Amino acid sequence: MPKCVLLDTHLCATLPGYYKPCCQYTKYADIYQDVTLSEMSHKEYSQTPQFQQIKKDMETGWHKGCEKCRLDETQNGIQSLRQLSNENFKSDLGIQFVEISLSNNCNLSCKMCNTDSSSKWSNLYKTNPDLQHYFRDNNQEISIERVFNGLDLSNLKVIKYLGGEPFITPQTKELFNFLEDQNIINNVQLTTNTNCTFFPHKWIKQLLKFKNVLIGLSLDGFKKSCEYSRTGSNWDELTKNVKYWAILQKRHPKFNIQFSTTVNALTVHDYTNFINYANEVGLGYTPYVVHQPAYLKLEVLPPEYVNSIKDENNKQFLDNVVYDPELFEKFKKFIETTDRAQNINIRNYLPELAKYLDK
Repeated sequence: MPKCVLLDTHLCATLPGYYKPCCQYTKYADIYQDVTLSEMSHKEYSQTPQFQQIKKDMETGWHKGCEKCRLDETQNGIQSLRQLSNENFKSDLGIQFVEISLSNNCNLSCKMCNTDSSSKWSNLYKTNPDLQHYFRDNNQEISIERVFNGLDLSNLKVIKYLGGEPFITPQTKELFNFLEDQNIINNVQLTTNTNCTFFPHKWIKQLLKFKNVLIGLSLDGFKKSCEYSRTGSNWDELTKNVKYWAILQKRHPKFNIQFSTTVNALTVHDYTNFINYANEVGLGYTPYVVHQPAYLKLEVLPPEYVNSIKDENNKQFLDNVVYDPELFEKFKKFIETTDRAQNINIRNYLPELAKYLDK
């Protein structure tokens, strides 16, 4: 019985202003309708028939939208968000975990990302009609007041703050000030990610006010595969800033710095190189196997290519992969369309994979 404590203890609000059961929940049009923060409070949202149906399904089996956790537990060999949350939260204490995105302001257009989380993608969307097949227009922001309206924060333990890039948005300052004004910042763990394109010196003093801080350094792949997957980044600049984070962790024990890396069709071949790099700089890492967008799933990779890249480290992700030729065609179209919009070419970054796109 895969019961999930998050359904009783968690608030997730994403751009452009929707509730979600959690960040890893996959919306399916046949069973899920968006509910906006302006329509109802989180308490009202948790009583809606669709939310209650999710809870009911998870008492007896897996709800369809919770596929990411199911695959992590049964196929990917990774501790799922459900399992981790069940260890850390109690269902009878109300909201203990808030997960929010207040702005999509970002300086990268990562391949696995979208307009909801990247203003760079939003700008490209406006000038590239072909991107409408993959993205939607989104330049909205969510106010802190709307998220926390009427919410009991007395048992709040964790805030996961998503972006955009959290350290370049003015909403970050507003959030930190709000937590200070509520006199709870010292009781709360902050979890957030950064794309490592710069080091946020100006935020360190306020970050030290949290009970502890978990920073996920968002690097995917290694060198060229990282620069391609996280379009707009420069490997040398990224690694320079990683060193700053590693030094900060040594100086301040309340900081837990680790890599948060996505394993997808564009990066899985470099997983061993990434692990070696992480070990070299002395930081831990948590892999996230991409389930959405579907056209970057490992299932798009042709068997011949999979066999050529499989090694002792990435085989945990590749051994159970079943090739989907229809999805591969969608992958090819996605790469062609996004490369054109981003003015890059996969052949200059991932030549071995690109050979299969040209067949």
